[in-house]
Amino acid sequence: MPVPATVLDQPIQWSDPSLWPLLNDLQGNILKGHGRDHTMNHFLRFGPGDLAAAKVIVRALGARTTSALRQLQEVEDFKLFERPGGTGVFFFLTRTGFQRLGLQPPAGAAFAGGMASRQLGDPATAAWEAHLRPGIDAMLLVADDSVTKVGNAAAALTRGFAAAGIQVVGVDAGHALRSDPSVNEPKGRGIEHFGYVDGRSQPLMLSQDVAREQNESDGIDVWDPRVGPGKSVLVRDPNGKSDDSYGSFLVYRKLEQNVAGFKHRENALADALSLVGEDRERAGAMVVGRFEDGTPLILESEAKDPNPTPNNFDYASDAPGDRCPIHAHIRKINPRTPNDAEQRTHLMARRGIPFGDPDRDLEDEASFPTGGVGLLFMAYNQDIERQFEVTQRFWANDDAFPGDAQGRDAIIGQPVGGGADSKWPTGKPAPNDRVTFGFRDFVTMKGGEYFFAPSRSALIGLT
Repeated sequence: MPVPATVLDQPIQWSDPSLWPLLNDLQGNILKGHGRDHTMNHFLRFGPGDLAAAKVIVRALGARTTSALRQLQEVEDFKLFERPGGTGVFFFLTRTGFQRLGLQPPAGAAFAGGMASRQLGDPATAAWEAHLRPGIDAMLLVADDSVTKVGNAAAALTRGFAAAGIQVVGVDAGHALRSDPSVNEPKGRGIEHFGYVDGRSQPLMLSQDVAREQNESDGIDVWDPRVGPGKSVLVRDPNGKSDDSYGSFLVYRKLEQNVAGFKHRENALADALSLVGEDRERAGAMVVGRFEDGTPLILESEAKDPNPTPNNFDYASDAPGDRCPIHAHIRKINPRTPNDAEQRTHLMARRGIPFGDPDRDLEDEASFPTGGVGLLFMAYNQDIERQFEVTQRFWANDDAFPGDAQGRDAIIGQPVGGGADSKWPTGKPAPNDRVTFGFRDFVTMKGGEYFFAPSRSALIGLT
Protein backbone atom coordinates (compact mmCIF):
# COMPACT_ATOMS: atom_id res chain seq x y z
CA MET A 1 0.00 0.00 0.00
CA PRO A 2 1.40 3.43 -0.90
CA VAL A 3 1.73 6.03 1.82
CA PRO A 4 -1.59 7.94 1.90
CA ALA A 5 -1.59 11.53 0.68
CA THR A 6 -3.10 12.58 4.00
CA VAL A 7 0.11 11.44 5.72
CA LEU A 8 2.36 13.35 3.31
CA ASP A 9 0.26 16.50 3.54
CA GLN A 10 1.57 17.01 7.09
CA PRO A 11 5.09 16.93 8.56
CA ILE A 12 6.06 13.27 8.74
CA GLN A 13 7.49 11.18 11.57
CA TRP A 14 10.40 9.67 9.68
CA SER A 15 11.05 7.04 12.37
CA ASP A 16 7.73 5.40 11.46
CA PRO A 17 8.77 2.14 9.69
CA SER A 18 5.82 2.40 7.31
CA LEU A 19 7.58 5.40 5.71
CA TRP A 20 10.95 3.72 5.31
CA PRO A 21 10.40 2.29 1.80
CA LEU A 22 9.48 5.77 0.56
CA LEU A 23 12.41 7.39 2.38
CA ASN A 24 14.86 4.76 1.13
CA ASP A 25 13.83 5.48 -2.46
CA LEU A 26 13.90 9.26 -2.05
CA GLN A 27 17.21 11.06 -2.35
CA GLY A 28 18.44 12.91 0.70
CA ASN A 29 18.76 16.70 1.10
CA ILE A 30 15.14 17.19 0.03
CA LEU A 31 13.25 16.87 3.31
CA LYS A 32 16.15 18.27 5.34
CA GLY A 33 19.41 19.91 4.29
CA HIS A 34 22.46 17.65 4.25
CA GLY A 35 24.28 20.10 6.56
CA ARG A 36 27.80 19.51 5.19
CA ASP A 37 30.23 22.42 4.98
CA HIS A 38 31.84 21.63 1.62
CA THR A 39 30.31 20.64 -1.71
CA MET A 40 31.27 20.01 -5.31
CA ASN A 41 28.66 20.37 -8.04
CA HIS A 42 29.70 18.63 -11.27
CA PHE A 43 27.81 19.64 -14.40
CA LEU A 44 27.64 16.85 -16.94
CA ARG A 45 26.92 16.34 -20.61
CA PHE A 46 26.24 12.93 -22.11
CA GLY A 47 28.16 12.25 -25.30
CA PRO A 48 26.59 11.45 -28.66
CA GLY A 49 25.88 7.95 -29.84
CA ASP A 50 25.25 4.83 -27.78
CA LEU A 51 24.75 5.60 -24.10
CA ALA A 52 25.08 2.02 -22.82
CA ALA A 53 28.29 2.81 -20.94
CA ALA A 54 26.84 6.04 -19.57
CA LYS A 55 23.81 4.16 -18.29
CA VAL A 56 26.10 1.79 -16.39
CA ILE A 57 27.63 4.83 -14.69
CA VAL A 58 24.23 6.35 -13.88
CA ARG A 59 23.03 3.07 -12.36
CA ALA A 60 26.15 2.96 -10.19
CA LEU A 61 25.63 6.57 -9.13
CA GLY A 62 22.03 5.72 -8.25
CA ALA A 63 23.26 3.02 -5.90
CA ARG A 64 25.71 5.50 -4.33
CA THR A 65 23.19 8.29 -3.79
CA THR A 66 22.38 9.10 -0.19
CA SER A 67 18.79 8.20 0.59
CA ALA A 68 16.59 10.36 2.77
CA LEU A 69 16.36 7.44 5.21
CA ARG A 70 20.12 7.06 5.49
CA GLN A 71 20.58 10.81 5.92
CA LEU A 72 18.05 10.99 8.75
CA GLN A 73 19.49 7.91 10.45
CA GLU A 74 22.93 9.54 10.32
CA VAL A 75 21.52 12.69 11.92
CA GLU A 76 20.08 10.57 14.74
CA ASP A 77 23.36 8.68 15.15
CA PHE A 78 25.23 11.95 15.50
CA LYS A 79 22.82 13.18 18.18
CA LEU A 80 23.07 9.96 20.16
CA PHE A 81 26.68 8.90 19.63
CA GLU A 82 28.38 11.94 18.03
CA ARG A 83 29.15 9.70 15.08
CA PRO A 84 29.53 11.84 11.93
CA GLY A 85 27.67 10.90 8.80
CA GLY A 86 29.32 9.86 5.57
CA THR A 87 29.84 11.77 2.37
CA GLY A 88 26.57 12.84 0.77
CA VAL A 89 26.01 11.97 -2.89
CA PHE A 90 23.07 13.33 -4.89
CA PHE A 91 22.27 13.11 -8.61
CA PHE A 92 20.04 15.21 -10.85
CA LEU A 93 18.88 15.28 -14.47
CA THR A 94 17.66 18.04 -16.75
CA ARG A 95 14.94 17.51 -19.32
CA THR A 96 17.58 16.78 -21.98
CA GLY A 97 19.24 14.34 -19.60
CA PHE A 98 16.01 12.41 -19.24
CA GLN A 99 15.57 12.30 -22.99
CA ARG A 100 19.16 11.21 -23.67
CA LEU A 101 18.77 8.32 -21.23
CA GLY A 102 15.42 7.28 -22.69
CA LEU A 103 13.49 8.20 -19.55
CA GLN A 104 10.17 10.01 -19.26
CA PRO A 105 10.73 13.57 -17.98
CA PRO A 106 8.46 14.73 -15.16
CA ALA A 107 5.75 17.12 -16.28
CA GLY A 108 6.04 20.89 -16.04
CA ALA A 109 6.42 23.72 -18.54
CA ALA A 110 9.28 25.37 -16.65
CA PHE A 111 11.28 22.15 -16.47
CA ALA A 112 10.57 21.36 -20.11
CA GLY A 113 11.75 24.77 -21.29
CA GLY A 114 14.74 25.12 -18.98
CA MET A 115 15.76 28.15 -16.96
CA ALA A 116 17.17 30.12 -19.89
CA SER A 117 13.76 30.13 -21.61
CA ARG A 118 11.91 31.63 -18.67
CA GLN A 119 11.03 35.29 -18.04
CA LEU A 120 13.02 35.86 -14.86
CA GLY A 121 14.90 39.04 -15.73
CA ASP A 122 18.15 37.06 -15.93
CA PRO A 123 21.16 38.28 -17.92
CA ALA A 124 21.49 36.98 -21.48
CA THR A 125 22.92 33.45 -21.58
CA ALA A 126 26.02 34.76 -23.38
CA ALA A 127 26.93 36.45 -20.08
CA TRP A 128 26.53 33.22 -18.09
CA GLU A 129 29.53 31.15 -17.09
CA ALA A 130 30.13 28.68 -19.91
CA HIS A 131 29.48 25.53 -17.89
CA LEU A 132 26.09 26.84 -16.73
CA ARG A 133 24.66 27.68 -20.14
CA PRO A 134 21.95 25.53 -21.76
CA GLY A 135 23.12 22.06 -22.72
CA ILE A 136 23.62 20.50 -19.29
CA ASP A 137 22.26 16.96 -18.99
CA ALA A 138 22.96 16.15 -15.35
CA MET A 139 24.52 17.31 -12.11
CA LEU A 140 26.39 15.34 -9.47
CA LEU A 141 26.52 16.89 -5.99
CA VAL A 142 29.07 15.59 -3.47
CA ALA A 143 29.08 16.95 0.10
CA ASP A 144 31.12 16.44 3.27
CA ASP A 145 32.43 18.39 6.25
CA SER A 146 35.96 17.63 5.05
CA VAL A 147 37.06 19.37 1.87
CA THR A 148 39.60 16.59 1.34
CA LYS A 149 36.92 13.90 1.56
CA VAL A 150 34.74 15.80 -0.90
CA GLY A 151 37.59 15.94 -3.40
CA ASN A 152 38.53 12.30 -2.94
CA ALA A 153 34.94 11.09 -3.25
CA ALA A 154 34.31 13.24 -6.31
CA ALA A 155 37.45 11.93 -7.99
CA ALA A 156 36.40 8.34 -7.34
CA LEU A 157 32.84 8.88 -8.54
CA THR A 158 33.87 10.62 -11.77
CA ARG A 159 36.84 8.39 -12.62
CA GLY A 160 34.98 6.41 -15.28
CA PHE A 161 33.08 9.31 -16.81
CA ALA A 162 35.34 10.06 -19.77
CA ALA A 163 35.50 6.43 -20.90
CA ALA A 164 31.69 6.29 -20.76
CA GLY A 165 31.32 9.43 -22.85
CA ILE A 166 30.25 11.63 -19.93
CA GLN A 167 31.86 15.06 -20.05
CA VAL A 168 32.33 17.17 -16.93
CA VAL A 169 31.75 20.63 -18.38
CA GLY A 170 32.41 22.44 -15.12
CA VAL A 171 32.49 22.27 -11.34
CA ASP A 172 31.17 24.71 -8.72
CA ALA A 173 32.63 24.28 -5.23
CA GLY A 174 30.70 25.43 -2.18
CA HIS A 175 32.15 26.29 1.23
CA ALA A 176 30.00 27.21 4.21
CA LEU A 177 30.66 30.40 6.15
CA ARG A 178 29.83 30.15 9.84
CA SER A 179 29.67 32.26 12.97
CA ASP A 180 31.29 31.10 16.20
CA PRO A 181 29.75 27.90 17.65
CA SER A 182 27.18 28.11 20.44
CA VAL A 183 25.09 25.73 22.55
CA ASN A 184 22.15 25.85 20.15
CA GLU A 185 24.33 26.10 17.04
CA PRO A 186 27.32 23.78 17.66
CA LYS A 187 28.63 24.35 14.10
CA GLY A 188 27.85 28.06 14.20
CA ARG A 189 25.17 29.90 12.28
CA GLY A 190 25.30 29.97 8.50
CA ILE A 191 26.43 33.32 7.05
CA GLU A 192 26.53 34.66 3.49
CA HIS A 193 29.28 36.83 2.00
CA PHE A 194 27.61 40.16 2.78
CA GLY A 195 28.04 39.11 6.42
CA TYR A 196 24.44 38.29 7.37
CA VAL A 197 23.03 35.15 8.99
CA ASP A 198 21.38 33.15 6.23
CA GLY A 199 19.10 30.16 5.84
CA ARG A 200 17.32 30.52 9.17
CA SER A 201 13.73 30.28 7.94
CA GLN A 202 12.86 27.00 6.23
CA PRO A 203 9.70 24.98 5.67
CA LEU A 204 9.80 22.15 8.23
CA MET A 205 8.63 18.82 6.81
CA LEU A 206 9.70 16.48 9.62
CA SER A 207 7.78 16.33 12.88
CA GLN A 208 11.07 15.98 14.77
CA ASP A 209 12.24 19.33 13.36
CA VAL A 210 8.90 20.92 14.20
CA ALA A 211 9.20 19.75 17.82
CA ARG A 212 12.73 21.15 18.05
CA GLU A 213 11.60 24.50 16.66
CA GLN A 214 8.68 24.58 19.07
CA ASN A 215 10.50 23.48 22.21
CA GLU A 216 14.13 24.51 21.76
CA SER A 217 13.84 27.67 19.67
CA ASP A 218 11.48 30.64 19.86
CA GLY A 219 8.28 28.74 19.05
CA ILE A 220 5.84 28.53 16.16
CA ASP A 221 2.76 30.34 17.49
CA VAL A 222 3.28 33.48 15.36
CA TRP A 223 5.03 32.10 12.28
CA ASP A 224 4.27 28.42 11.75
CA PRO A 225 6.89 26.77 9.49
CA ARG A 226 5.11 23.42 9.28
CA VAL A 227 4.41 22.07 5.80
CA GLY A 228 3.74 18.62 4.42
CA PRO A 229 6.32 17.28 1.96
CA GLY A 230 3.43 16.19 -0.25
CA LYS A 231 2.46 19.84 -0.62
CA SER A 232 5.92 21.36 -0.97
CA VAL A 233 8.62 19.16 -2.49
CA LEU A 234 7.49 15.67 -3.47
CA VAL A 235 6.80 14.85 -7.12
CA ARG A 236 5.83 11.37 -8.26
CA ASP A 237 8.68 9.93 -10.29
CA PRO A 238 7.32 8.64 -13.62
CA ASN A 239 10.29 6.26 -13.83
CA GLY A 240 10.20 5.00 -10.24
CA LYS A 241 9.72 1.34 -9.46
CA SER A 242 7.10 1.60 -6.70
CA ASP A 243 3.97 3.49 -5.78
CA ASP A 244 6.10 5.40 -3.27
CA SER A 245 8.76 6.57 -5.74
CA TYR A 246 9.20 10.32 -5.49
CA GLY A 247 11.63 12.94 -6.64
CA SER A 248 11.77 16.73 -6.53
CA PHE A 249 12.63 19.59 -8.85
CA LEU A 250 15.82 21.48 -8.00
CA VAL A 251 16.44 25.10 -8.98
CA TYR A 252 20.16 25.88 -9.28
CA ARG A 253 21.47 29.44 -9.68
CA LYS A 254 24.98 30.77 -9.23
CA LEU A 255 24.69 34.24 -7.68
CA GLU A 256 27.87 36.33 -7.53
CA GLN A 257 28.07 39.00 -4.82
CA ASN A 258 29.83 42.37 -5.09
CA VAL A 259 30.64 42.73 -1.40
CA ALA A 260 32.63 45.96 -1.73
CA GLY A 261 29.86 47.65 -3.70
CA PHE A 262 27.18 46.43 -1.32
CA LYS A 263 29.00 47.66 1.78
CA HIS A 264 29.76 51.03 0.19
CA ARG A 265 26.10 51.48 -0.75
CA GLU A 266 25.05 50.31 2.71
CA ASN A 267 27.04 53.19 4.20
CA ALA A 268 25.56 55.61 1.68
CA LEU A 269 22.05 54.51 2.67
CA ALA A 270 22.91 55.09 6.34
CA ASP A 271 24.00 58.62 5.38
CA ALA A 272 20.80 59.21 3.40
CA LEU A 273 18.78 58.15 6.46
CA SER A 274 20.94 60.31 8.80
CA LEU A 275 21.84 57.27 10.90
CA VAL A 276 24.73 57.68 13.33
CA GLY A 277 26.76 55.44 15.63
CA GLU A 278 25.54 51.89 16.14
CA ASP A 279 22.23 52.90 14.58
CA ARG A 280 23.96 52.86 11.18
CA GLU A 281 23.65 49.06 11.28
CA ARG A 282 19.95 49.56 10.60
CA ALA A 283 20.71 50.50 6.98
CA GLY A 284 21.89 47.01 6.09
CA ALA A 285 19.13 45.49 8.20
CA MET A 286 16.59 47.43 6.11
CA VAL A 287 18.03 45.89 2.95
CA VAL A 288 18.13 42.32 4.27
CA GLY A 289 15.36 42.36 6.89
CA ARG A 290 17.73 41.10 9.60
CA PHE A 291 20.78 42.53 11.30
CA GLU A 292 24.05 40.74 10.60
CA ASP A 293 23.63 38.65 13.76
CA GLY A 294 20.25 37.41 12.54
CA THR A 295 18.01 39.64 14.68
CA PRO A 296 14.91 40.41 12.60
CA LEU A 297 14.52 44.15 12.04
CA ILE A 298 10.88 43.87 13.10
CA LEU A 299 12.18 42.65 16.51
CA GLU A 300 14.85 45.36 16.78
CA SER A 301 13.84 46.32 20.32
CA GLU A 302 14.66 42.83 21.60
CA ALA A 303 18.09 41.59 22.64
CA LYS A 304 20.77 41.55 19.95
CA ASP A 305 22.79 38.49 18.94
CA PRO A 306 19.97 36.12 19.91
CA ASN A 307 20.64 32.44 20.31
CA PRO A 308 18.91 30.72 18.67
CA THR A 309 18.17 33.14 15.85
CA PRO A 310 14.48 34.15 16.01
CA ASN A 311 12.03 32.98 13.36
CA ASN A 312 8.71 33.22 15.23
CA PHE A 313 7.53 36.58 13.91
CA ASP A 314 5.40 38.22 11.24
CA TYR A 315 4.80 41.75 10.01
CA ALA A 316 1.21 42.21 11.20
CA SER A 317 2.25 45.08 13.47
CA ASP A 318 4.07 46.84 10.64
CA ALA A 319 1.80 46.57 7.61
CA PRO A 320 3.01 49.86 6.01
CA GLY A 321 6.67 48.88 6.38
CA ASP A 322 7.55 51.75 8.70
CA ARG A 323 9.96 49.58 10.69
CA CYS A 324 10.94 46.82 8.27
CA PRO A 325 10.66 47.93 4.63
CA ILE A 326 8.21 45.95 2.54
CA HIS A 327 11.01 45.38 0.03
CA ALA A 328 13.54 44.06 2.58
CA HIS A 329 14.85 40.78 1.20
CA ILE A 330 13.45 38.34 3.75
CA ARG A 331 10.09 40.15 3.78
CA LYS A 332 9.84 40.32 -0.01
CA ILE A 333 10.40 36.60 -0.52
CA ASN A 334 8.32 35.56 2.50
CA PRO A 335 5.75 38.22 3.47
CA ARG A 336 4.48 36.04 6.35
CA THR A 337 0.95 37.40 5.92
CA PRO A 338 -1.16 35.90 8.75
CA ASN A 339 -3.73 33.30 7.68
CA ASP A 340 -2.72 33.50 4.01
CA ALA A 341 -2.63 29.83 3.06
CA GLU A 342 -2.19 30.55 -0.66
CA GLN A 343 0.88 32.68 -0.03
CA ARG A 344 2.52 29.82 1.84
CA THR A 345 2.22 27.52 -1.20
CA HIS A 346 4.99 29.51 -2.91
CA LEU A 347 7.67 28.86 -0.27
CA MET A 348 10.63 26.59 -1.08
CA ALA A 349 13.07 24.31 0.73
CA ARG A 350 16.33 26.23 0.20
CA ARG A 351 19.62 24.32 0.28
CA GLY A 352 22.17 26.88 -0.92
CA ILE A 353 25.80 27.24 0.12
CA PRO A 354 28.31 30.08 -0.37
CA PHE A 355 31.10 29.85 -2.93
CA GLY A 356 34.46 31.60 -2.91
CA ASP A 357 37.16 31.99 -0.26
CA PRO A 358 35.71 30.64 3.03
CA ASP A 359 38.60 32.01 5.07
CA ARG A 360 38.46 35.65 4.05
CA ASP A 361 38.10 38.27 6.81
CA LEU A 362 34.45 39.34 6.72
CA GLU A 363 35.31 42.52 8.67
CA ASP A 364 38.30 43.75 6.62
CA GLU A 365 36.87 46.51 4.44
CA ALA A 366 40.11 46.86 2.48
CA SER A 367 39.79 43.30 1.20
CA PHE A 368 36.07 43.24 0.42
CA PRO A 369 35.77 41.46 -2.97
CA THR A 370 33.88 42.86 -5.93
CA GLY A 371 33.26 39.36 -7.30
CA GLY A 372 34.43 35.77 -7.16
CA VAL A 373 32.25 35.04 -4.12
CA GLY A 374 28.55 34.48 -3.71
CA LEU A 375 25.87 31.88 -3.24
CA LEU A 376 25.16 28.60 -5.00
CA PHE A 377 21.40 28.94 -4.68
CA MET A 378 19.61 25.60 -4.60
CA ALA A 379 15.97 25.03 -3.76
CA TYR A 380 13.69 22.01 -4.00
CA ASN A 381 10.27 22.61 -5.52
CA GLN A 382 7.19 20.54 -6.14
CA ASP A 383 6.17 23.01 -8.86
CA ILE A 384 8.83 25.40 -10.23
CA GLU A 385 6.28 27.79 -11.70
CA ARG A 386 4.26 27.99 -8.49
CA GLN A 387 7.20 28.28 -6.13
CA PHE A 388 10.52 29.59 -7.44
CA GLU A 389 9.20 31.51 -10.43
CA VAL A 390 6.48 33.27 -8.45
CA THR A 391 9.03 34.20 -5.78
CA GLN A 392 11.59 35.53 -8.26
CA ARG A 393 9.47 36.98 -11.06
CA PHE A 394 6.36 38.23 -9.30
CA TRP A 395 7.69 38.97 -5.81
CA ALA A 396 11.40 39.86 -5.86
CA ASN A 397 11.37 41.57 -9.27
CA ASP A 398 8.14 43.52 -8.73
CA ASP A 399 8.41 47.04 -7.30
CA ALA A 400 4.77 46.93 -6.20
CA PHE A 401 4.56 43.53 -4.50
CA PRO A 402 2.85 43.00 -2.09
CA GLY A 403 0.61 45.93 -2.94
CA ASP A 404 2.53 49.15 -2.35
CA ALA A 405 5.19 50.48 -4.75
CA GLN A 406 8.06 50.65 -2.27
CA GLY A 407 10.71 48.93 -4.42
CA ARG A 408 11.93 45.59 -5.65
CA ASP A 409 14.06 43.15 -3.64
CA ALA A 410 17.38 44.98 -3.21
CA ILE A 411 19.30 41.69 -3.03
CA ILE A 412 17.95 39.48 -5.84
CA GLY A 413 15.63 41.80 -7.77
CA GLN A 414 16.19 41.79 -11.54
CA PRO A 415 16.89 42.78 -14.29
CA VAL A 416 20.18 44.63 -13.85
CA GLY A 417 19.53 48.35 -13.93
CA GLY A 418 15.78 47.84 -13.75
CA GLY A 419 13.22 48.95 -11.23
CA ALA A 420 12.58 52.31 -9.61
CA ASP A 421 14.63 53.61 -6.69
CA SER A 422 13.33 52.16 -3.44
CA LYS A 423 11.61 54.05 -0.64
CA TRP A 424 13.16 53.67 2.81
CA PRO A 425 11.42 54.49 6.11
CA THR A 426 12.92 57.38 8.07
CA GLY A 427 10.94 57.07 11.29
CA LYS A 428 9.59 60.59 10.75
CA PRO A 429 5.96 61.60 10.20
CA ALA A 430 4.57 62.09 6.68
CA PRO A 431 5.40 63.61 4.26
CA ASN A 432 8.99 63.00 5.40
CA ASP A 433 8.45 59.34 6.27
CA ARG A 434 10.37 57.97 3.27
CA VAL A 435 13.69 58.60 1.55
CA THR A 436 14.03 57.54 -2.09
CA PHE A 437 17.36 55.83 -2.63
CA GLY A 438 18.60 53.36 -5.25
CA PHE A 439 20.00 50.08 -3.94
CA ARG A 440 20.43 47.41 -6.61
CA ASP A 441 22.66 45.18 -8.72
CA PHE A 442 25.09 43.85 -6.12
CA VAL A 443 24.12 40.26 -6.92
CA THR A 444 24.66 38.96 -10.46
CA MET A 445 23.16 35.75 -11.76
CA LYS A 446 25.98 33.84 -13.49
CA GLY A 447 23.96 30.92 -14.83
CA GLY A 448 21.80 28.04 -13.73
CA GLU A 449 19.32 25.37 -14.67
CA TYR A 450 16.25 23.43 -13.61
CA PHE A 451 16.96 19.86 -12.51
CA PHE A 452 15.01 16.92 -11.14
CA ALA A 453 16.26 14.59 -8.39
CA PRO A 454 14.96 11.18 -9.54
CA SER A 455 14.05 8.40 -7.16
CA ARG A 456 16.90 6.04 -6.43
CA SER A 457 14.98 3.12 -7.93
CA ALA A 458 14.61 5.00 -11.23
CA LEU A 459 18.37 5.47 -11.43
CA ILE A 460 19.31 1.98 -10.26
CA GLY A 461 16.72 0.40 -12.59
CA LEU A 462 17.80 2.34 -15.69
CA THR A 463 17.91 0.09 -18.77
